Amino acid sequence: AHNEGERTSSRARGRPSRGVAAQIDEEIVEAARDLFLSLGYERTSMAMITRAAGISKTTLYSRYATKTDLFIASVNFTVDSISTQILSRPEAESLDLKTGLKGFGRSAIYNSLDPLWSNYERLAYSEGVRFPELAVAIAERVDAGIDMVRDFIVACVDREGGSVTDPHRIAAAFVLALRGF
Repeated sequence: AHNEGERTSSRARGRPSRGVAAQIDEEIVEAARDLFLSLGYERTSMAMITRAAGISKTTLYSRYATKTDLFIASVNFTVDSISTQILSRPEAESLDLKTGLKGFGRSAIYNSLDPLWSNYERLAYSEGVRFPELAVAIAERVDAGIDMVRDFIVACVDREGGSVTDPHRIAAAFVLALRGF
């Protein structure tokens, strides 16, 4: 008998194909995310995640050595699934500075309102004192956004023939202002 919410699998034993491996990873991080967000980081165990994902401990630990690794993977998976960052698209190369930053700002605000992201932030704030790695995982995603904006600013300035003295500081101020800091 399986617990409610537990995934079941009829996959063959042995090394899975790339497609099946990607599906397994997705199931693992989704199960972990659901447990982290419902129970909290501290109360979620790797054993609970294996049961919820319907996988073996060997499968889990071969992909994620620690609960922290799995938390980081679940944050990245979630952000990647909700993110529609205009600056990461190939057509960003043709955007002017104002249009690109405006699009990034809209996207960032929209994403910050997504319950998955806001719940991760709440979890990092509530348990971050005992588990600073949670706040680090969230900060790394914010830093990636700052780097994206910085690179876009530099590319626009280069294209338009201008100059900028501290694009990182400008990008950080922009992103942090969007986040309300």
